Amino acid sequence: MKISDKKYIKVSEEDGSRYSHDFWDFIDIPTITDYTLIPIGSYGGSDIYDTHDNIVLFYTELPNCLQFRNNQENELAKILSLQTKFNKILTDCEFSVNYFNEKFNFNKFCKVFLPINPKYIPTQTEKCFDVYYTGHYFNSPIKNVFSVLNEKYNFCSVGRDHGRYAGCSHVKKLSLNAQSKISIVHGLLEWPGHDIHNVKNELKGHKGFDLVDKYGVVPQIKTRTFEAAISKSIILSLYDPWNLIESYFEKDEFVYWYNVDDLQEKINDILSNYDKYIPMAEKAYNRVVNNYTNKIFFEKYLKNL
Repeated sequence: MKISDKKYIKVSEEDGSRYSHDFWDFIDIPTITDYTLIPIGSYGGSDIYDTHDNIVLFYTELPNCLQFRNNQENELAKILSLQTKFNKILTDCEFSVNYFNEKFNFNKFCKVFLPINPKYIPTQTEKCFDVYYTGHYFNSPIKNVFSVLNEKYNFCSVGRDHGRYAGCSHVKKLSLNAQSKISIVHGLLEWPGHDIHNVKNELKGHKGFDLVDKYGVVPQIKTRTFEAAISKSIILSLYDPWNLIESYFEKDEFVYWYNVDDLQEKINDILSNYDKYIPMAEKAYNRVVNNYTNKIFFEKYLKNL
């Protein structure tokens, strides 16, 4: 296995993908074929694909990249126009795997999990925050809960576009997560209202968009769920029509919440009976370190290609 030049990685220096989805430690381990891995965050334009053959692409921009499906510059269009270049296209969006494999009558799209790098598992420390959230604020499908969390709890917010610790490093973010008793997570991507009708018609057969006109969201698993687990923070996950979290965790490893009132009730119960929930956090932690690390990812998806 070769890995594409780091100059093509366009994500910021502190983007979590640089840390969690790093496979440089495995570059000297023999693989069945001498393919080139192009990892998440590598957006070099078509020249990166022209430079290599027998490519394995780790592509986690689905389904959000489908917002730009008519743009000639979008990365997915380039990928699909160069199908013969690729050995496998690895993605965490199971609905896109089924849709594109069927559409193009091939099996190059493959569903994978989002790996965690054990090097960056945070040190366990005192839980000084009640509740934690990381991610977008203004474009978040759960933006209606943030005012309640700010008003009623010791809330640690690490938003990309807002929040108490906006813009902090990846390592600092995980440290804050480890200091939090509860992590609020969801598995949804808010979809632009002006595009809902078009995407419903243009992507018929893509199961991730079956309910986009009803709810204005599509399913997308988030790394924040796995980060909460390695931080031993109780996972409070928004219940939705897809519940992708159940593909990765057992139901005794997290708690669902359904609306703002229910969220407050669940938070209050956890804070009042915290010791009772510690085994749940331990189970979720063990689930990730035993099943979803970058080494396990390499062994399962990359070594035998």
